[in-house]
Amino acid sequence: MGVVVKKFGGRLLENTEKIGQVARTVVEAKRSGAAIVCVVSAMGDTTNQLFNLAREITLDPPIRELDMLLTAGERISISLLSMAINSLGYEAISFTGSQSGIITDHHHTRARILRMTPYRIKEALKKGKIVVVAGFQGVSEGKEITTLGRGGSDITAVALSKSLASSECELYKEVGGIYSVDPKIVANAKKIPAISYTEMLELAALGSAVVHPRAVEIAERSKILLRVRSLNGEVGTVIEEQPSIERASIKGIALDNRIVMITLVGVTKLSDSLEQMISVIGEHSIPVRFFFHGVGEKVCDLSFIIEEQDCDVTLSLIQNVDKRLKIKQIICCKDVGQVSLVGSGIGSDGRTLSSVFSTLAKKGIHIDAVHTSETRITLVVKRAKTELAVKSLAERFELTE
Repeated sequence: MGVVVKKFGGRLLENTEKIGQVARTVVEAKRSGAAIVCVVSAMGDTTNQLFNLAREITLDPPIRELDMLLTAGERISISLLSMAINSLGYEAISFTGSQSGIITDHHHTRARILRMTPYRIKEALKKGKIVVVAGFQGVSEGKEITTLGRGGSDITAVALSKSLASSECELYKEVGGIYSVDPKIVANAKKIPAISYTEMLELAALGSAVVHPRAVEIAERSKILLRVRSLNGEVGTVIEEQPSIERASIKGIALDNRIVMITLVGVTKLSDSLEQMISVIGEHSIPVRFFFHGVGEKVCDLSFIIEEQDCDVTLSLIQNVDKRLKIKQIICCKDVGQVSLVGSGIGSDGRTLSSVFSTLAKKGIHIDAVHTSETRITLVVKRAKTELAVKSLAERFELTE
């Protein structure tokens, strides 16, 4: 058998009892003859606890030192899981991101992988060892410790699957699969047995936090099948290439209440005004959801959606281009949320759009902005109304059991 990469989320490792359960799952897979590589997250809420410690010291911790601090969580997990596996009579060895050969760019707290050089992992596998790798982290070409951003252990796992020529990657999660709607909002949401890379990428990018979108991108490019599953053996969700279906079909709904809408009122209408805004924000690796603007011959209003955590930095950056564009007013609206429907062909289907609008209108939910593509319909509404919107749309499109 070839190499099997198994990723275990932090909730599955939050105490020594659960670590022992994960170890038994790994050993059972090893008995089948496969070469096993485990990628692990920090235990439970460790990452949040470490971040809060940093904030107790300073509200603006240096990002280099923040990465140094946060990577300690995964180092604890890999050592304890290796100990647990060894206690069951199987030889395991743990590696940090840098020891695993995960080379990234220099952007602390949101680094991207440049290349993989997993020489030590390959050597350990040849010796029959189970390898346990710290997810979420790497090392820059300048030898600095870096992190890949929240949920980055998924990225580590899929990147290792690619570099180790594994055609499948197993992502063990507390939820054990992908659901049509977040079960915390709609308790009887349907579990999706199979979903395409494109649909999963949309759901992940739009607020469904089960799988990191960058992990899905790597899997799609490399044609790596992803299995989202639980430790209890329940049937999970397969993410793979699927044939397109002509009939428009909604697969799931994602909710994101961690966004803000920034509106620049009275922007001087220049040919490169939009380019200026994108470039100044892009230089700082701040993801922008979408732009939309009003109509005007000389001035217009320009709005865009970003993550709430990037709001203060973005507002500061805008000041750098304010003089040339002569912005009359900057409005930061924090009481909005984003509800997105995802599925094949829905963005160009008039009947689906009509049903979405009428469903929300009946509930008195005003839509502040709409963005569509072939596989999604994204709505910006007041944050206080987002859960009602999700529940209403889930019922309308039969996404519940």
